[in-house]
Order: sequence, then structure tokens, then C-alpha cells
Amino acid sequence: LGWTGSKDRQLRKYQRLYAKEDIQTLAVGVGLKELGATPVMAAPRAKSILQRSKKLKPKHFIIHIFSNGGAFLYLALRRLLDQEQEFRDLRSSLCCVIMDSLPSLSPQPIWLPYLAQLATNDSSWEYASNFVWGSAYAVSSLLLWPWNGNPWDWYLKTLLGLSTDIPELLLYSTADALVPAAGIEKYIELRRERGCVCLTFNFGDSAHVNHFGKYPKIYEEQVLTFIKNKAFGVSETKNECSSPHRSRM
Repeated sequence: LGWTGSKDRQLRKYQRLYAKEDIQTLAVGVGLKELGATPVMAAPRAKSILQRSKKLKPKHFIIHIFSNGGAFLYLALRRLLDQEQEFRDLRSSLCCVIMDSLPSLSPQPIWLPYLAQLATNDSSWEYASNFVWGSAYAVSSLLLWPWNGNPWDWYLKTLLGLSTDIPELLLYSTADALVPAAGIEKYIELRRERGCVCLTFNFGDSAHVNHFGKYPKIYEEQVLTFIKNKAFGVSETKNECSSPHRSRM
């Protein structure tokens, strides 16, 4: 599940990573429609994604999320997985979740996802469409705030309240200017208190959702080792990093 403004083609390098282990993937770009959407609002697209995933009949179902944009859509997926009989088999095969550059424990300024979406435009039509959605997102966020409250409140409450039976790997960096490392580490602390298995890796100086771009070998090692341990039951091997700028917890 990509970051806000991501395109399917931008996720192909991650698909190639999984292809090394013969893991089939479904890449999903995320737009402004998903950012800030409640699980109910995002349910139609989430259901379509799960139906496509179900056709693959996975023995092991893995979800890889990027940034808060991907996390909003993830919450919609989890709601359907946890509540809908149609996806019972898919829920039972969900074995681990990978979180790249999330979550943020404080609201992002409403113009950040708007700019992220506009920066990825490929055509004047797409620019116009995103302008409409971006404007609607900004205006509705302001006008509905007194009634709906801060969407980050229910977003974090829902994310922290997810069942703890699915191990999580959080990949982040101290240098991330959009999602502070301190917030991610607080999330890790709270999830661990609830009994969730949370593994982490701090890349130190890589930018937001660019950890794989700057440290491809380390990123690949972290992801594939986690999957083998949590999904395929391979015994864990010790993995130390000598750099003071990158650490695993």
C-alpha cells in the first residue's frame, strides 16, 4: 500500500524485492481519496483489493505499508479482514505487516498530502483532478474539524487498538522530516505494551519513504529476514549493524 501520491510504477522496485523469494505481489498506489478516509469511507476500494488478493489464494498473506497514506487504507483492509466472513481465510493467512515511514503521532499539515499528490502529476487532466481533490480535502478538514475532530485521533486510536497477533516490522529513520522518529518509537512502545511483537530498524539518515532507495541491501535484508522468520517459520539469525546511525531494536 503506497504513500500518498504514489503510483503503481513507483512500487515496482518493492515488487522485485519480493519476487526474489517467489512471492506474488499486488501493488496499490494511494491518492488523496484514501488519506483521512475512515475505514467505512475507504471500504469499497479496500474490498476490491482484498477480492483481488483472495484470488491468489495465498498461504501467507503479507501487507507492506508506506507512510500515513498507506496506513489509512490499511485500516480499511483490517476492518474488512476482521469483520467480514468473505475474507475469513485471508485473515487467517495474514502473518505479518511491514510499516515503512509511519505512523505520525501528530497531524500532518493539511497541505502536505496535497503537495505530495500534485508533485506526482503526469498530465493536465490528472493535475486538475488532484487540484479538486486536494482543495476538497483541505476545505473539508477545516470545516468539519469542530464536529469530526482531528482525524489523527481516531486514526491513531484505531491503529494502536488493532489485534496484537500480527507481528510488525517498522522501518524508519531519524532524518525523516515528515514523520518524526520519536513518534514512531512511541507507537512501538505502546504496541509492545499491548503485547504485539514489533521489530524495528532505524536507517538513520535516509529521507521519508526512501530507506530502500538509499540502503537497498540493508532494507532487503531486514524485510526478507522478517518475512522468513514470521511467515515461513525459519529460525532467526543474529543481525547486527555496526553503524551508529542505524540500529535495530
